Amino acid sequence: MAGECVGAVLSLLFAAGLFSQVIFVRGDEGGVEDLNGPVFVIIEENDLVVDTDRHYTQGAKLTFLAGEESATDLVWEAKLSEFLPSLAMTPESVRYGVSVGQCICTPADTDATQLLRDERPYAGYLYVGLMLQRRVSSGAVMDGLDQWQLDLGVIGPESLAEDAQNSVHEWRGFGTAEGWDNQLETEPGIALRYQRIWRMSIGSPDAFEFQVLPQAGASLGNVGTYVTAGAQCRAGYRMPDDFGFRIIDSIVPASGGNRDGESGHGFGFYLFGGVDTRLVGYTAFLDGNLFRNSHSVSKRPFVNDFTAGLAVAFKNIELGYAQVLRTEEYVRQAEPDSFGTLAIKIKW
Repeated sequence: MAGECVGAVLSLLFAAGLFSQVIFVRGDEGGVEDLNGPVFVIIEENDLVVDTDRHYTQGAKLTFLAGEESATDLVWEAKLSEFLPSLAMTPESVRYGVSVGQCICTPADTDATQLLRDERPYAGYLYVGLMLQRRVSSGAVMDGLDQWQLDLGVIGPESLAEDAQNSVHEWRGFGTAEGWDNQLETEPGIALRYQRIWRMSIGSPDAFEFQVLPQAGASLGNVGTYVTAGAQCRAGYRMPDDFGFRIIDSIVPASGGNRDGESGHGFGFYLFGGVDTRLVGYTAFLDGNLFRNSHSVSKRPFVNDFTAGLAVAFKNIELGYAQVLRTEEYVRQAEPDSFGTLAIKIKW
């Protein structure tokens, strides 16, 4: 538990340092219209809301996105963006970001101390994500968002997953998971990810609006090698100028922000629903360790996430909640999983 707390404090301090850099070093550059300011996002996911404690059972993630820069400015993000494909759309702005996260997976039977060969492995992953995000446009009809991200971390005991889960369970008076001695072995966790989201809107940003947000992407690495496609629809009043609600597994972790340092246009809200389909080639959380012998299960190649929820936006803060239904991930899994996602977004 101590290691988890120290990690959280260091993450917050790092994010605060990046924010200070944006405010004091680059905040007076100005001169470019319609650029979003910095964003800090906290996401917590847990299956406690559906009274289960199994499979993907807990996730937490902190994400900081710096303020946007014009895609034509002579800053390092813009110069790097020039080397990345635009895929038939025109780059408008670019920003960098960093995230820190942890995920915890267990079998369904957490009372057993022996290895459960028919159930998924105990696994934890602690990581840092480095990202480059770019808004793109094809004109008045449709705009989009590109995300390139590199996740670097550790799988195994050093992920602190056992400490995090059992410390919280003891604090809340729940039974602890007894099989962590069977978790995946220590190895680096790496994933290189890309995703594009398109946005098509009907209505007025200052009143009622409906949006369709298709997306497609891919991930390469031992944490996850897969391709993904899906869409989200949302409808609401004075919706924030972003690209929808995103869970931890989304390649795009967050977007939006207040334009040109201005506070947002006040209260707004939206309802949303979406589906995401992944064709999975490899994931350490089911296939086991890549570089060492370990427990594994036969995964299902296609996994679907069905998401629905509500988000409420104020001038500088947004609160969102989603319920996620995830189809079976491995062959012997008896039924789908479900978990809740709570997201807090702070904007400057």
